[in-house]
Amino acid sequence: MRAWLIVLSMGLCGAEVLHGQTTDCAVTGYLVNADGSAAAHARVNAVSVVKGGSSVVLTPILLSTDAIGFTSFSAPRLSSVWIVASALGIAASGDVAILIPDAEWATLGDLAQSARPPVSGISVTSGPTPVLSLSLQDFEISLSGVASPASALVDSLDGRGGAAALTSRDITTASSPASRNTVNPLSGIQASSGDLRLGSLTFEKPDNTVATTPITFETSESGAGNFYIGMGSSPNSFVGRQNQVFTWGYNQLPGASNRVLETEHALAYRIENYWAPNGNTTATESHLVYINRAGVSKRVQSLYIDLNTDDISHDVTSDYSSWTTSAGAVNFLLTPGLARLMDRTQLWSTTNNYPFFQQKLSGVSNAYGILIYINSANRVMLGGQGTVGLQVDGASVAPAITGARFLCISTAGVITSSATPCSGT
Repeated sequence: MRAWLIVLSMGLCGAEVLHGQTTDCAVTGYLVNADGSAAAHARVNAVSVVKGGSSVVLTPILLSTDAIGFTSFSAPRLSSVWIVASALGIAASGDVAILIPDAEWATLGDLAQSARPPVSGISVTSGPTPVLSLSLQDFEISLSGVASPASALVDSLDGRGGAAALTSRDITTASSPASRNTVNPLSGIQASSGDLRLGSLTFEKPDNTVATTPITFETSESGAGNFYIGMGSSPNSFVGRQNQVFTWGYNQLPGASNRVLETEHALAYRIENYWAPNGNTTATESHLVYINRAGVSKRVQSLYIDLNTDDISHDVTSDYSSWTTSAGAVNFLLTPGLARLMDRTQLWSTTNNYPFFQQKLSGVSNAYGILIYINSANRVMLGGQGTVGLQVDGASVAPAITGARFLCISTAGVITSSATPCSGT
């Protein structure tokens, strides 16, 4: 069975245990530092775990000591309390669980004798926003797909009821204080075949004009940035509606064109839902944005859709573009100043008698000359259109099997092939 790890960020607000039990056990004793000395005037994080029927209630505890390391707290009888092992003088890494007896009082020294380590690991960090890491197996919550009694659910968290209803107080993005957001309650959690599935998960922007980044994937690598998913917005000058921008990518937050880590590049994709470039036009568009290490931003790929006409524009910024078959053959290659048809790729025009191949004329603005095409008489036209221009008759200019041939141009501009010298004008 796969061990699942849940990471919850909890704000610990006091030294009292928040719980609804009426029958508690008073626990007293001494806490020590890692070197064995008295933990004087210390604040140690712990978690009370109460399992009742098919539910598990997790409640944070903050243990405070006096000048000699003495502390006292209350916990529900027959519950468990997770605490860092070194604080109990136990030579073990990580945390251990002490079992609270069905008695009016107990000492930490006695409870430490029966302390047990977690099945898959548990830890409680210190600081203003302590993080609890625990395994569901430690609380007899089964995620196995094999038929078994109903799995236990987390029905209460930090003194609140509901099916694992997480709020912004419980989930904190450490990368940026500005990226902390409100998370709507999870509508359903399903565990089967070792997978954890969410019925739905909604991230709500606190304000339609404020950027929010609810998801951060940390690379945990020195010199590297993180990956972000979020949504920003920008005002439209011609309409009152905001242009909401959904962004996901590397080293860039939504609603900004700068990089989070200034020494690293950024690459992100953006979708803009409503942009008004003027008073008569609204559009939706998307961009793949690259920012180099010097801070220069480039739109690698852009898609623009006019919401009034449904016209679609597409633009690509590239120094090397190619079309390659699944067999690995390059058919078309486009580089600055040169287009190549590769691997016997042909260029076809499906319209007859139409000058599709043209080139700009010298010294004339926006004027182009006709180069070559086939007219309605199936003659190759060199320049001109219709009957104007140099014409080559395909049947007449067929090469002879033997002997010399002469190409003759008639007064009408038709080129023919002759075995004898041309005559006439």
